[in-house]
Order: sequence, then structure tokens, then C-alpha cells
Amino acid sequence: MVLLYLLLALQTATVTVGGVYLWRRQQALSAQIERLSDAQVAAEAGAAVKTRARRAGAANVVSIAADDTVAEPAPPLARAHRAWNLTSAPSLNAPAPFVSPETARGLMLGLMALAPALGFAFNAGASVVVACGLAIGAAMITIGHRPLWRAAAWAGVATSGAWALIGFAINAAHADPISYSICVSLAAVVGLVHAHLHRVTPGVTLALAMTAAMLALASQIGMVSAAGVAFGVIVAAAAITGALSLRLESLHLAAFGAALIGLFVLSGQPSAAIWFTPAAAWAGALFFAIAAIRVPQIGARGVAIAGAGALAPLAAIAALYISQHGLADRFAAAAAFAALALMLGGLIAAAALRRARGLAALKVTLWVLAAGAFIAFAAAVSLALPASAAVAVFALAGLGLAALNLSTPSAAWRLFACVSATIALLCAAFSARELLTESSNWPAFAGI
Repeated sequence: MVLLYLLLALQTATVTVGGVYLWRRQQALSAQIERLSDAQVAAEAGAAVKTRARRAGAANVVSIAADDTVAEPAPPLARAHRAWNLTSAPSLNAPAPFVSPETARGLMLGLMALAPALGFAFNAGASVVVACGLAIGAAMITIGHRPLWRAAAWAGVATSGAWALIGFAINAAHADPISYSICVSLAAVVGLVHAHLHRVTPGVTLALAMTAAMLALASQIGMVSAAGVAFGVIVAAAAITGALSLRLESLHLAAFGAALIGLFVLSGQPSAAIWFTPAAAWAGALFFAIAAIRVPQIGARGVAIAGAGALAPLAAIAALYISQHGLADRFAAAAAFAALALMLGGLIAAAALRRARGLAALKVTLWVLAAGAFIAFAAAVSLALPASAAVAVFALAGLGLAALNLSTPSAAWRLFACVSATIALLCAAFSARELLTESSNWPAFAGI
């Protein structure tokens, strides 16, 4: 409870300092606006005098001199003002207290952030209080979509982060992980929507904080839990959001890194014996599906998305084969690599044929996808066939790439044709060694 009180005191101090800063900033802006208004009124008065003078000269109207006018007697307050040399005319009305709209909004946000803490005074459940705090933080960043409430975005980030930390401190997250995970994932998704529609920094900051909270909880109670599901939802939402806009590509790559970290955490838990295979397959399929949709749309600008879409399934298949999980059989792993090579080849064709842009317009994206397809093809051949049989396959692959270069010239085809021919020569050397040392299991005729 002492830690809870310290966290509440820190949050209250932060909200108070923010409110004072916003109030002083508003006072300075109000004074500046008042000075500009006075200057504008003076300029308009001078322009009006000049306009009247020009009109009077054009119409030859004789104006009455100031000395000929009859001065009216000044009122008593004005005479007293001149007699006592007062700086301003005395006023009998005291100025009313003024609270700027920005200050009122800041105070309202602070009260909203602290409101769930009142539940402790009424013996409410800690998980309920924390869930309410996270929901209020998500509501704040939702309010931040309006220009008048821009400050609510950062207030929502601070509120959600503080209540997520309080949930860990008082073990509310461990006691009721379902409600905690739902509210945390809701806050993260709202932050991603805000990053896509408005400002990137507060939305991405909130999403990263909530991802860290879910990963920490999942590492303690298990990835196969509500926390693990919420972590997967946040990763998928971040990957999709990052792929929707080029200014958020770094978010897509961060989601890819978070997925790898999540798989690493899962691999060290007892549930990995059953759930590592579907989790790895889900991660690889997610990023390849995003690449299959976005790369043909954006072409050469989709290098990062294409790289993640090619690397994720490659890493997933390799991890499943090396860890002896779902693809422990080498022929099954070779079939998966071959299927991936075909899918990446189809993605290259789709990106080149869309809007008739051609291969040259893909630039680095072509090299990334071609490298992924060739690596998958080479892995499939190496796993499924011995060196004596792989020679012919790599030689035919080099010949096919050379023929493809004749119809659609590209430096990528020429480079990988040379690489395929080099691998074929290496396989031929290994095959000859096996034949000379008589260590091959193949019949002599087949070896020759």
C-alpha cells in the first residue's frame, strides 16, 4: 500500500505541474492576444482618420476647427482622475476571477485520471479499479482526436501507463489477468488508431508501453493465457497499422521484433511443446499476408514490408525444423520451404504486373523478394536431396534463371543464376568425393 500511495502522489504531482504550466501558458497567450487586439484597433482608427480626411478633401468640405468647438464639462470622475494623476480611471467593480478553458480542461483530465483511486476508499476490488483506470486512459486518448483536446492524448498515455504499473505493483494483473489484458489491449489499439489518424508519438508510445506490460505479464503467467492472446492482438494491430502508412514503417518493424521476442519467451515455457508450432506459423503467415497485400500496392517503397514478409516465414520454418517441433521431418520442412519459394515468386510477379510497372520499377524490393525466394528454394533442395541429386536441380535452376533473364532482363536473375551455378559446382565436388571414397548409399550407376 505504501508503494500505491507513492505512485498516486507522483501522479498527482505530475498532473498539478502540468496544470500550472498550462495555466501560465494560457495567461501569456491571453496577454499577447490583448496586445495584438489593441494594436489592430489603433491601426484601424488611424486608417479611418486618413480615409475621412481624403474624402473631406475630395468633396471640398470645410471642417470646423478644434478651437471653435464647445467643450462639454468633464464628469466628476474624470476631473478627479486628472487632479490626482491616477494611472487609470477608478472603477467600483472588482475584477471577476478568471479560469482559462485550457486550465479547466487540464484540471478535468487530472480528476479523471485520479477518479478510479476513489474505489479503494469504498473497498472496491483492485482489478476493477485498475481496469477502470486503463479504460479512462483509453478514453482520454480517444478524446485527443479533437483539436481542442490535443493535450488529452499525452494525458491518456500517462494515465494508462501509471495504472498498468499500479496493476503490477498491487498484483491486480496476476489476480485477474483477463480484465487486465482486455483493458491493456484496448488502450494499445486506441493508441495505434491515434497514431495512424493524428500524431505518431503519443500513440506509438502508448502502444509500446502496453506491449511491454503484456509481455511482462505473459512471461510470468505463461504465453498461453489471456496475456499472450492480448500480446498477439497488439502485435498484429501494430504490424497492420505500420503497413498502412509509410510514415509508420518503423512500427511495422517493431511489431516484427516484438513477435520474435514473444516466440523466444514462449520457447522457454512448458507450453511450448504444444503451442510453439501454431504460434510460429501464425507469426510467419501474418507478416507474409501483410506483404502480399501491401507490396504490390506500393512497389519500390515497400522494401521494409517485403523484408519482414520474406524473413518471418523463413525464420518460422527454420525454427520449427531446428527445434524439432512441427517440421521435425526434413521432407516436411523441405516442402514448406518450396511452398514459400513459390509464394514469394508469385508475390514478385504480382508486384511487377500491377499497373504494368515492370521489374525495374521495383528496385530494391525485387532484390529482397528474390533473395528470400532463392534462399527458400536452396534450403528445400538441400534438405530433400543428397548432393549428387542436388547438382542437377541447381544446374536447372541456373538455366531457368538465365532463360528468364532473356525474356525479362534483370540483374537479380543474372546474379542468382551465377549463385545457383556455383552451388551446383560445390554439390558436384561433394558428389565426386562420395563416389571416389565409396561412401555414397546410391547405386554406382545412379552416382555416375
